[in-house]
Amino acid sequence: METALHTVPANQAAPIAYPPKEAARLIGVGLTKLYELIGTGELPAKKAGGRTLITAAALHTYIARLPAAEIKTGQPVPAGQAPRRRGYQRTVA
Repeated sequence: METALHTVPANQAAPIAYPPKEAARLIGVGLTKLYELIGTGELPAKKAGGRTLITAAALHTYIARLPAAEIKTGQPVPAGQAPRRRGYQRTVA
């Protein structure tokens, strides 16, 4: 079975909640940012004893509320030519 966040073997149910480290990985943020989102209320969390858990539904809702990405493209690359990369340019002598 595959959910938008997680691939699960067919014989297992998808998790309904994740610990912070896994939740951060699933939505592509660091642990510090995840705790910031929890602290501001943007991402609700639950407590089970001493454990903090973030529900799969909360992760889906957070992602759904994010603004659409604007992808800006550069100049078209002529056919047969590799795109130029930023950063270090190696030169051969």
